[in-house]
Formats: sequence, structure tokens, C-alpha cells
Amino acid sequence: MEGVRGQTQNINDTIKRVASRLGISEDQATALLLIYKWDEERLVSKFKQSPNDCVNDHYFVTKPVFNLEWTPCLLCKHFTACINLGCVDHFCDKCFREYFESKINEDNLDMDCPKCLKFLPHSWIKDNMMSKEVRKRYEALLLENFRHATKQPHTVTEEDSLLKKSGSQIFGKGKDLASGSGENKK
Repeated sequence: MEGVRGQTQNINDTIKRVASRLGISEDQATALLLIYKWDEERLVSKFKQSPNDCVNDHYFVTKPVFNLEWTPCLLCKHFTACINLGCVDHFCDKCFREYFESKINEDNLDMDCPKCLKFLPHSWIKDNMMSKEVRKRYEALLLENFRHATKQPHTVTEEDSLLKKSGSQIFGKGKDLASGSGENKK
């Protein structure tokens, strides 16, 4: 049986392979693989038929500009230093972090702008906008999503148990991903 590290490597290999095959970024490949439920051949086929339906400027922030500007936050409306996402929308750091942490808490891996819904780079959000605990939860969700979609067996490891424990401590009630059941905890 393959362990978590091997399955994580499978995810990374799949993302890199799709990015290379389609000539897109790894962030775009990640978002598209999630949309197509990790069905690489279906995604590649759809992309070959109509690349613009899969990837275009209307769905992805193509050149993110994550600079701070003094402007009203589109979520809380406070006039403060805000992050310009590259899609012309601005959010304060607090609202932006809370938005993505709540999405992950809801088992939602769509990393999109809260206003225009363009997909944002998964790697940037994961590396810059998440606490260590939320990053672990995100990675556990991504792995569980991959396992489920590709029908890979779930092997419970010490790392899974730690992720389950850290996720429940951070988020309280939520889906029990480490058990593989996906059932809501009471």
C-alpha cells in the first residue's frame, strides 16, 4: 500500500504532467484538475477541443499583482492597506485570510477571488495567506480529494492522525477527512 508521501508525490506528478501537456501553470493545472475531478484525460480532451473554454483571462488571474494599496476593503468596507489580487479587487489581509480559511473549513478547495470569482494561484495563497495549521488542513483536503477522485486506497498514518487532530482543533466541527468517512463530526 502506498503511503501519504507517495500519494502526495502522485498529486504533484499529476499537476506537473498536466501543466506540461497543456502548456499552463501548475496553479492553473491544480484548479482545472479539481474542476475535472482529477480526470486528466477528460481535461486534456476538453482542452484540446476548446482551450479557451478551459483557460482564459476570465477564469484565472493570469498575472497576479499582490501589492498593498490604501483603499476600502471590498468585504469589510474599512479604508485600509489592502491586497490587490491582480484582478483589480482589493481586500484587507484579515478579510482575505478569513475568506480562505472559511472555504477550507467548508472543505472547499476553490481558491478564487471573493468578488469576481477568478481563480487565484493555489501556491501563492497556500504559501502566503495561510497559517501552518490551515496549510496542513488544505493539504489534507487536497490529498483526500485526490484519493477520492482517483479511487486510491486511504492508508491511515500517523501524519493523517495529526492532520485530523489539528483540523478538529482549528475548526471544531467539520468533515472527518482523516478517517476517510467524510461524515460530519458531532
